[in-house]
Amino acid sequence: MDKYARVSAEIMAILADFSPLVEPVSVDEAFIDLTGTSTLWGPPPEAVRAIKARIRRETGRPASAGLAANKFIAKVASDLDKPDGLVIVEPGREAEFLAPLPIERLWGVGKATAKELQALGVGTIGQLQRIAPRALVARLGPHGPDLLALAFGRDERDVEPFSPPSPWAPRRRSGAIAASPRGWRRRCATRPSAWRASCEPRGWRRAG
Repeated sequence: MDKYARVSAEIMAILADFSPLVEPVSVDEAFIDLTGTSTLWGPPPEAVRAIKARIRRETGRPASAGLAANKFIAKVASDLDKPDGLVIVEPGREAEFLAPLPIERLWGVGKATAKELQALGVGTIGQLQRIAPRALVARLGPHGPDLLALAFGRDERDVEPFSPPSPWAPRRRSGAIAASPRGWRRRCATRPSAWRASCEPRGWRRAG
């Protein structure tokens, strides 16, 4: 087996040992839902640390990680402390976490959208949070409200398991492990998609 495919399979197998709900999004990136696993692995932060430790022990690779209330926040968090960190965003603090970050951190904000936002005086996500929805719709059309929701850290998507991607598929710049205990979700009035963690094994990607 190609070594990249082998390491990818090892990592996905490790995640599957912690939860049956694993959503691969590239050869080294996946979301995992830890709903109902606290009796086995402890609170989500402990579970993610255990996942990181096992990835290093069994593959020899460090893994950066983020833990948050939904997939988007976890993904952003995972990019902030590479190659072996763990960034935890407490539930309810998503907007505060995002505020100082540049608007390019938002999914869907490329050069063209960033230019439109900068014309409104928006350079950071916090500045976007203060823009009236009507102004965003006027500038960006129907994409405006969705972008504003992301700026506040709202992401309702569930972890959706499917077959691991081919190691030859295009790779994203970082990986993500997403953990989501539904019990916590029921206790949160804003119904975030629960704890999610993001993790990226390093040092084995194909050159180029």
